[in-house]
Amino acid sequence: MNQAPTFSIQHQVQLRFLSPNDIPNIKKLCAECFPIEYPDTWYNDITASSRFYALAATFNMNIIAMIVAEIKSRTKCNKEDADIMSSQYPANVQVAYILSLGVHTEFRKHGIGT
Repeated sequence: MNQAPTFSIQHQVQLRFLSPNDIPNIKKLCAECFPIEYPDTWYNDITASSRFYALAATFNMNIIAMIVAEIKSRTKCNKEDADIMSSQYPANVQVAYILSLGVHTEFRKHGIGT
């Protein structure tokens, strides 16, 4: 990925669901983006379980970013997260809960993760 990214790359970025074949690349991206080490079971779950919505952003067929989310009831969210949600919604409302969002260093500040 030696090509210098610019804002003009946005139209070349594609989204697709992660698959188990992506685990080695996702492990590298997570090691770069996050201060924790995820267990192998987490990678297996996000790439194979229907519980998670795990997407890769690709540029020139290389994974440059990822997002992992799940749909859950507001009552199942961490208290600090539920507390920032509008009280206009009922407690059992379904929300998209983002678990991880990471962008490769070379592609940050180019609108990929926004």
